[in-house]
Amino acid sequence: MKKLYIIIGLLSLMFYSCKKELGTYDRLDVNKVIIDTILTRTIQLGDTLRIIPEIAQTLEKSEDNLEYSWYWYKFGFTEVDTLSKERNLNYKIPISTSLGSYTTICKVTDKKTGLFGKWMFTVNVAAANAEGVLVLSNLDGNAELGLLNLMKNYIGGLYYEANGSHPGQNPVSVGFTKVNAVPYLNSIIIMCDDEKGGVVTNHMDFIKMYDYKKYFFVAPSVIKPQRYYNGISGLDARYDFIINNNRLHVREYRNAQKTEEKTFFKPELMPTSSEISPYAIADPFALLFYDNTNMKFVRVGVQSLQYLSTAFLPIAIGTQNPATMPFDPNNVGLKLVNMDIGWKKLGFGIFKDPATGQLYRLHFSFASMAFNASMSAYYKKPITDAPNLESATSYVYSILDPYLYYSKDNLLYRYDLEFDKTQAIYNLDTVIANSKIDKLYMRYYAGQTTHSGTLYLGSSEQGKSGKNGSLHVLKLDRSGTVSDVDTVYRNISGRIVSMDYKF
Repeated sequence: MKKLYIIIGLLSLMFYSCKKELGTYDRLDVNKVIIDTILTRTIQLGDTLRIIPEIAQTLEKSEDNLEYSWYWYKFGFTEVDTLSKERNLNYKIPISTSLGSYTTICKVTDKKTGLFGKWMFTVNVAAANAEGVLVLSNLDGNAELGLLNLMKNYIGGLYYEANGSHPGQNPVSVGFTKVNAVPYLNSIIIMCDDEKGGVVTNHMDFIKMYDYKKYFFVAPSVIKPQRYYNGISGLDARYDFIINNNRLHVREYRNAQKTEEKTFFKPELMPTSSEISPYAIADPFALLFYDNTNMKFVRVGVQSLQYLSTAFLPIAIGTQNPATMPFDPNNVGLKLVNMDIGWKKLGFGIFKDPATGQLYRLHFSFASMAFNASMSAYYKKPITDAPNLESATSYVYSILDPYLYYSKDNLLYRYDLEFDKTQAIYNLDTVIANSKIDKLYMRYYAGQTTHSGTLYLGSSEQGKSGKNGSLHVLKLDRSGTVSDVDTVYRNISGRIVSMDYKF
């Protein structure tokens, strides 16, 4: 029993000692390093990434105790590249850097304690000419290609710099081909009315791939390119289109196709007596044309095994009675002035009665017409308040609102398709005197709803040679007026004749 008491006493003493020992530690504050928010950055190859971080410490007043490290890596990569060991980042992006998004880290370490703070953010590296608005201009008779990129910088002379020569004379149109499933088809087509037709270039380095004539299995007898449409999609195939000399040429290819076999444009669709307007409606599942000879809509349809029809097809109208429709798509009886995708992603067009000269606006559906869907004719209404509409130099439609924008001389007009009212909304004389509006462009692709808020306007100074062309980037509000002139790029090109979006 005595031994038991001794053991209990010793244990009690031990626990008491431990408890007392715990109470002898002093609590010490440590210096914390805090880095303020660094936002996502986008930068071009060859430019310098400059960041001055906001750094705070909880105890230290001086930064003499700190050391710095900047590094990044791409998603899926195990390799980390150190950018700098300096406080402020000044890193020139090498031209050899892979394009894409980089996870970037700023790490600041307290040398006294080894404790550190860090901030993770994203840097997007893009080529200066990787994405943006392609601009084709007539520079003293020669075709000249430029690009307004995502950094809002304009780069001119892209084709000439890559090839040492011009792509042709009397430029007409530029088109961009992007086919993810068949990447070797990605290209830029520059169309010229010079009997040669222009060229097809690589979409990244702008080096010439081949002449326009070699875009066809058999070159057309008359070389007069007008428009390119990056067309429609089937279940496992894609189709695109060229309108040359008012005749339609089709190219079709399988998504699984990996060689260049059968990827050229076919001879013109039948009947060859039809004069096809260069204004068409392109959509992922439809391509709608207008036959100005017979004054009617026509379409190209997807047949068995996903091959396209070899001739134009009539427009399907389902159970509708042509006699009671606002207009009969297969017998419109009017000449087409212009048509495109517009408000609510439906079709709109300006037409003229050849007998009376009266202009009409037509409104219609077009979705999935390549797959035999029926067209709905919504209305045919006379146009009474649209000065200079027929002779306008350029037209674009908003998909957000019922507006058609068109240009004549120094004025940009907004025409309300629903209420038949027109208003001048931009006067070049207030920006660049003695100039005319040559081209309008508004980006459109299936599914988008935002780009109708930005209008690109090309103008040229009259009586001036050389780089007399300017590009105006206008912001539009929902009332159809110019809410802001974002940027005016003055004298960057020749007279602008065409624009398209490259990505």
